[in-house]
Amino acid sequence: MATNWIWQQKDWPRFHWQKEQILPRLRLVQRNLGLLPGIRGSE
Repeated sequence: MATNWIWQQKDWPRFHWQKEQILPRLRLVQRNLGLLPGIRGSE
């Protein structure tokens, strides 16, 4: 059976991730969220 939903995962609700893969993406999100107020304020 395909696991289409997060609650269908074997370890639900115990989450595990590889920080080497997720940290660069989180940093980018945090940076972009910081840019949004600046962009909004310049309009």
